[in-house]
Amino acid sequence: MKIIKQFSIMMAVVLLSFSINSCIQTSGVDQQYRTITLHVDTGNINQQNIDLTAHFGQKKGLSNKDFIKLVGLGDNIIWVGVSSSSPREDIVEIRKIKHKEGDEILNELELKGQTIVVGKVKKGKTGNVEDYILEFTVFNNGIERNGGPFTIDPKLEIGVRK
Repeated sequence: MKIIKQFSIMMAVVLLSFSINSCIQTSGVDQQYRTITLHVDTGNINQQNIDLTAHFGQKKGLSNKDFIKLVGLGDNIIWVGVSSSSPREDIVEIRKIKHKEGDEILNELELKGQTIVVGKVKKGKTGNVEDYILEFTVFNNGIERNGGPFTIDPKLEIGVRK
């Protein structure tokens, strides 16, 4: 039963990815979907090694705190949590996305544990940067991992579209 649930979640991610990779024309604003994938070594994460075991796929040496995703005004941001060590057994649930400091360009979300979360860039101008807190929990074989929840603080920046 658990494998069927995980397969269903993965299929939903795949279908969502196909459907959101296209642009939507709404009221003259070209909305884009930007995906941010949080990869977590679910078998080894603890409070002391978060930067080593959770990342966004950035270059080595770039911390999560220095990770910046360029976005545009009106863009929909999709966060996806995945296990890099046991994708069939473990789950990464994103619990909270909250403004930390800087320009508040993203609508704040309070979540009840989801592997896929959607937010929207609601205001700002080119060059505005928002530091936000992303809080997540990890489940190993359906059991919440001790030591969580875990938090990281990446950034969003409104950039020029190419």
